[in-house]
Amino acid sequence: MADLTIANAATLTGAQTASGDLFPLVDVSAAAGSQGSKITRDELGSAVLLSAALIAALAAKSDRAGAAFTGAVSITPAANASALTLTGQSLTGSNAQSALDISGTWNTTGAPTALKVNITNTASGSAANLLDLCVGGSSLAKVTKAGYLSAVRVGPDSTGTRYFYETGGSTYFYGGIYDVLQLSTGGIGIKNSGAPLYFENGVNITFRTTTGTKIGTATTEKMAFWNATPVAQPAHIADPTGGATVDAEARTAINAILAWQATLGLTAAS
Repeated sequence: MADLTIANAATLTGAQTASGDLFPLVDVSAAAGSQGSKITRDELGSAVLLSAALIAALAAKSDRAGAAFTGAVSITPAANASALTLTGQSLTGSNAQSALDISGTWNTTGAPTALKVNITNTASGSAANLLDLCVGGSSLAKVTKAGYLSAVRVGPDSTGTRYFYETGGSTYFYGGIYDVLQLSTGGIGIKNSGAPLYFENGVNITFRTTTGTKIGTATTEKMAFWNATPVAQPAHIADPTGGATVDAEARTAINAILAWQATLGLTAAS
């Protein structure tokens, strides 16, 4: 076919073309007399999108420092693929840039959500998480798919001197020097002898009325009142016998007191 020139080519728009339409091309690098070529519309689109020059240009724009996207961005990944992966951030010196920094302005009567994760959990393993925060590959805090928060340490003190942590099936509260409190299926323990359990003025201890509550579950456990030395359960005080003068009423009262002490566990039973 004869060589084509831009001036002789008709003007077309996308609405005027169909999938199999042929487009004339001028191969400027070809020898004279053989510069005319043709390509279908779809082939031309694929060639433009996959051209090395276009890919390089897009990559350069994406890699350029300070590059920004305007407008909403929607990402629809292929099945079984990550939608967005951020890697390669390296901070040195005194730099402290965030890997992900979200900022905005709310001036609305609505109730927006800054960061929302909405998973359709048709099926997943028991250890699936909505959030997993790691350092060096080790998980430090998680939000499970059931909404439970699990963390290695939880506390109000950013210096790390007071926090909760879990080990060996028990939860502990660390108070800066010692483990102060232990929570486990076996009970609640006050760990530090230098941190007594106290009640503010006006705070009372109440008990239920069906089964009741024991203070001490073994006779060898030691306790005391008003700063006395703790001792195990004392032996039973023998009932009064003998004597030159017998006061039956007094002995009955004394025996009742001894029985009452034994019933409360203040002394051993007779």
